[in-house]
Amino acid sequence: MLLNELLLCLLVLLTFLGIQAKGSKIIICENDVGTLECNCMYKIRVLSALYGRMQPGNVYCPHSSIVTVGCSTDVLIAIASTCNGTKTCTIRASNVYDDPCPGTFKYMEVEYECLKPEDTLTIVCPDDVFECADTLLNVAKITWKPAQVVDAMRRKLETTHSISNGSFLSTGEIFINVTTNDSGCYDVASCSFSVFVDEGVVASLNIDDPDHPYSIAFDNISIHLGFNYTGQLTVVAVFWEYPFLLTPQLTENVERNVSYYLNSGLLSIATYHEVDGEINPTSVEYEIHMLKADEMLIESLKLRNINLAVVCGFVDLEMQEWSTSGCYVVYVNDTKVLCKCNHLTSFGILMQVTSYEPNSQHTKALSTLTNIGLILSITLLIITEIVYMINKSLWKSLRNNIHKNLIGNMLAFYVLFLVGIDKVDDTKICKVIAICLHLLLMNIFFWMLGEAVFLVFKVIYTTPSPHNKLRNYMICCYISSIIIIVPAATFAYDLYGNNDYCWLDKDLSWIIVAPALIIIVYDGAYYHGSYYLSSSWNKRASIGKQKARLQTA
Repeated sequence: MLLNELLLCLLVLLTFLGIQAKGSKIIICENDVGTLECNCMYKIRVLSALYGRMQPGNVYCPHSSIVTVGCSTDVLIAIASTCNGTKTCTIRASNVYDDPCPGTFKYMEVEYECLKPEDTLTIVCPDDVFECADTLLNVAKITWKPAQVVDAMRRKLETTHSISNGSFLSTGEIFINVTTNDSGCYDVASCSFSVFVDEGVVASLNIDDPDHPYSIAFDNISIHLGFNYTGQLTVVAVFWEYPFLLTPQLTENVERNVSYYLNSGLLSIATYHEVDGEINPTSVEYEIHMLKADEMLIESLKLRNINLAVVCGFVDLEMQEWSTSGCYVVYVNDTKVLCKCNHLTSFGILMQVTSYEPNSQHTKALSTLTNIGLILSITLLIITEIVYMINKSLWKSLRNNIHKNLIGNMLAFYVLFLVGIDKVDDTKICKVIAICLHLLLMNIFFWMLGEAVFLVFKVIYTTPSPHNKLRNYMICCYISSIIIIVPAATFAYDLYGNNDYCWLDKDLSWIIVAPALIIIVYDGAYYHGSYYLSSSWNKRASIGKQKARLQTA
């Protein structure tokens, strides 16, 4: 009795302090009202609910009318349907659910938990920070943008940093953790970012001969600067080579279809004069060691017919991308690269990744040759078809009728290809053109197969076959094409006409290659079979003639 009262007091105290226990139990005496409640936007989920007299009166809900103990009915479905997913829920314990213990004063026992909503609190840290240390104190003052906190419940949050914004940090890499939380609900989100402080190199140059380049060397890096200026200059050079640079960094330029793979550290150079301010050199040469490239990445790019080239580049701060303007490679070997540029900025050695595409002149020339070939083929096919149509003596020949069907499909395919292959402006029309081209191409393949079958009938069978009819050829050739096209156009409709041309997507190319290979194999089998059978027939005929001569003799 005393233990139960202590537990109940503890539950009330936790609720008062705003701390929601994961699992809670509430007892509601008969005809009384009880409330299920969750804090901090948590949602109720009922675990169990019983109505009856499970314990004697000295435990829960004492009453003079207690006849039976240990009787109950499960009311979980009814209570869960009312309370699940809500923040608060009020229920009454009564016989409306059932009366498992007639004549006994009952109570309801409900166990529930409070579920935390998903994605209620998120935090996004600022980008990594890079700074140069003071040359005398060897420290740098570090500042960063505030972390972005998204709170779906709009609470008062407290955000803390492991290191205060604006602190002075020494050289090296420092990790900064950012944490935001709601102390009342114990909801916490955190993230981290890095601060890189490099001591760099500061050199004082006395430029007295503008024609003579001035050199600086540090960390296996050599820099040669040329100036159209005379006087005292200060040169600051910083080289970052941290673990994050060892991971391939691909930055795409969508307009030029170029990607860059950062294959070195990052070198930043600046020159100043105490009076004239920033002085830009006329030429900048720098030699940097390349990092060991990811061989698996390079091999996978080569397999995809992608060109790789080592280039000298820099960070274009305005465009927020890599650029190679004003920089070129002087020489490159297995370990290092010498670059020359006409400006100062943050430099790096890049692996330029470009997919092979013909230039506009080649594309235009190929298109012109294709159109000339198509027009020539269409002209000759039309002449052939006219000859067949005019000369009626050719109509009765089954072989000529097969030719006419083949030529007709080829003619329709070439004409539609010539006028409609690039009609990509209207998506629906483009898809219809692609499906029609696919159908005509399949017709051409199957009529070629029909010619092979016809030749087999002519070679093997000496007497006409009742099945060797034009009607049967037309049914087999056209129905076979339809059987292939209809499922493809139904289940892979999106793969038609979704490229730069009204044709099949490369993922659907197998549906053309597979029937073509089957037809080629079939033709080959028919050829060898007919050759074998014809040889057998010739042997038998020769033996029969010899027997006849012997009998005659």
